[in-house]
Amino acid sequence: MQLDSKGNELAEVAMWMTEGKVKLLIDSVHEGLGAAAAAFEKLMGGHAVGKIVVRVVPGEQRKPRRCGGAGGR
Repeated sequence: MQLDSKGNELAEVAMWMTEGKVKLLIDSVHEGLGAAAAAFEKLMGGHAVGKIVVRVVPGEQRKPRRCGGAGGR
């Protein structure tokens, strides 16, 4: 089913979920941004059944990555 983000359509889908007509299928939940790489590996493996979720923890900050560049900047 393809949906535009119209309020009435979203309300209808929410009603279907409440009635048990539509079920959310989650394959796995990965906690925090640090687990994003593992979630991506699972996705690329092609064996996920359902959605792969990365739950972002409020206040969690990414560690800056060092980039090699000309002149060591």
